[in-house]
Amino acid sequence: MKQPVVYVLDDDADVSATMAEALDDIGARLRVFSDPIRAMARMNDEHVDLLITDLSMPRVDGQDVAAAASTRQPKLQIVIVSGFERGKEVATERGATFLRKPVDLEALRQAVKQALARATRGA
Repeated sequence: MKQPVVYVLDDDADVSATMAEALDDIGARLRVFSDPIRAMARMNDEHVDLLITDLSMPRVDGQDVAAAASTRQPKLQIVIVSGFERGKEVATERGATFLRKPVDLEALRQAVKQALARATRGA
């Protein structure tokens, strides 16, 4: 079975690194980004099973990243992290999971495991 690919995107490099560190042992290939444009460009060349994205970022909003990624990869699972209430609304509209910042790392691990299970089932 192939290893799932998980993108972790937050414009705060420390936050994305912390989230990735918490997910280090889940058995996925983690790609960590602090630049949404670089993440989107890389997504053009690689199948992604799960996108974990901050919502509020400069230059490109996480909602736009999620929309573009879903267009390219319709079965992509998404976890939106945000300190803003709008994040919950965006997650609901996209059928994504929402986690409030600061992110509880155990809740993140559980959300990722559930999302990867859905991805494996082809949800």
